[in-house]
Amino acid sequence: MRQEAEIIEMQAANFYEKAADRVLDVNMWELLLQLAEIERRHGKKAGELISATNEGKEADEEAATKKRMFVLQ
Repeated sequence: MRQEAEIIEMQAANFYEKAADRVLDVNMWELLLQLAEIERRHGKKAGELISATNEGKEADEEAATKKRMFVLQ
């Protein structure tokens, strides 16, 4: 899920940048570029969460949670 979130955030950033290229209003252009930057930060954070959960205690906890979820299904 975290990888999917990272991809979605990057797609949103690209969408806002492309939209900014098409607008003529300066205020709207600035807003769209700000939104693109925010989405890039979200994508970066998602990447950091992926890294954090792939090592150490967090990875063990996530593996245990996945196992519990599988058993409960």
